[in-house]
Amino acid sequence: MSLIGNYLRITPSELRRLIEQPATLVDLLTRVLDSEDGDVPADGRWLEIDEAWQGIHFLLTGRPTGGRRPLADAVLGGTPIGEELGYGPARYLDPKQVKSVAHALAKLDEEEFRSRFDAEKLRSAGIYPCSWDNGEDDIDYLADYYTQLVDFFRQAAEAGDAMLMWVD
Repeated sequence: MSLIGNYLRITPSELRRLIEQPATLVDLLTRVLDSEDGDVPADGRWLEIDEAWQGIHFLLTGRPTGGRRPLADAVLGGTPIGEELGYGPARYLDPKQVKSVAHALAKLDEEEFRSRFDAEKLRSAGIYPCSWDNGEDDIDYLADYYTQLVDFFRQAAEAGDAMLMWVD
């Protein structure tokens, strides 16, 4: 079983409802993410970063978990909400936190992100999925999802959205 990182842009009113009624989280995820063919919904509210989630976090913070905000909030930050979704509960960032993360990510371009890659450090830190080597495939994999994440946070910040994040 793979552990997949997910993000969902939500409106401030959706966030308020979730905070008031956390049990509705699964209903919201089902409603927004459910599609007949399993593809990403056309509205662009959802981003999946595959198994790259902890590798991206490590390259942003230098740590398997935690780290300095706001970069640490980009993958493993936020306030827990709702029930267990696979690898812990979902977490949320409010619109102000989303803007802070988007601003921090915008300062770290892809070249700098790539320069932080060291397969040995990722392996010794036990960074999921633990099969890192020094080939271009690994850094390309992480950098591709990183650039998608940067763009996703930028769009969310511009729209004034909050963010749900989870690993399942």
